[in-house]
Amino acid sequence: MDWETRTPKSVQEKKHLDTHSMVEEFMLLANISVAEKILAEYPDCAMLRRHPVPTEASYKPLIEVTQ
Repeated sequence: MDWETRTPKSVQEKKHLDTHSMVEEFMLLANISVAEKILAEYPDCAMLRRHPVPTEASYKPLIEVTQ
């Protein structure tokens, strides 16, 4: 970025690393934990959105990395 003219100097494709997927999974886990706490504390007025259950295939990269 040229900060004086506020124009980009170059553009490139962002590479997706395996660690990005792990961070995404941990962010989802954090969101689930917060949702469970909200539901426990405010059961009559908690409005929560539910995602579909992850497939077993989505866990495969995490299992491979941790073994």
